[in-house]
Amino acid sequence: MKEGHVVSLTAKLFSLAMSRIYTITDKKGNSILIPIPASTRDRHMQRFSYFCHLLSERTGIRNGYNAIQIESDRAELKGVRNVDKIFNLKFNPSLFSDKQVILIDDVLNSGTGFIQIKRKLIDLGAKSVIGVFLVKTKEEE
Repeated sequence: MKEGHVVSLTAKLFSLAMSRIYTITDKKGNSILIPIPASTRDRHMQRFSYFCHLLSERTGIRNGYNAIQIESDRAELKGVRNVDKIFNLKFNPSLFSDKQVILIDDVLNSGTGFIQIKRKLIDLGAKSVIGVFLVKTKEEE
């Protein structure tokens, strides 16, 4: 998915997983899919533009690809904690206000970006925020 490959398969896997989560299926009409932004505009578009379209079609949940926009590219901060990962993002509350937001990404590393975006969405009026990830990286012991 990182380079835009196997998008159809990835959308199918996500939709199958999401179809088994009651809090998602029960509130589809008031939900929106929003991808956790990549570090650059190009990467974000490559990873999520078509994926969000397909996933929205498969699930019947509104496509929120444009709900968070990258104002400026930043360095990749994968797995980094205690740093502002959303300083370069612009949020469009009119797309998610009073909605159940489903934040999606392929990999959950430290969870810092997810937590920061979740807090911002709630502050800007989202009713609730759920994260759906394909895999979680294993922490070294």
